[in-house]
Amino acid sequence: MNQTENIRNFTAQQRQRAARSYQWIASQPSWVMRLALLSFFIVVVLPIMLLIFIAVAAMVIVFGSLAAVNVLFNKLKNLLPTRDGRSNVKVIRRD
Repeated sequence: MNQTENIRNFTAQQRQRAARSYQWIASQPSWVMRLALLSFFIVVVLPIMLLIFIAVAAMVIVFGSLAAVNVLFNKLKNLLPTRDGRSNVKVIRRD
């Protein structure tokens, strides 16, 4: 009888450990969910972030170069002599 009692105690303890383990595992996200989230991040979020980064970099390059060209043209314009009055205009005198 002593051996039977030991077996009962052992199985009861194992059932309790299994129940605690099952509750802990059930509270964690499954590997399928983790894999799905990782796949979503790689397929959707990462390309969108890369496209946004590339667009911002291109915008900075384009508008920076255009601003530099504008400054250069304004400096060259100040070096050229200014012409007062009209040019290439035919004056029609009406009497």
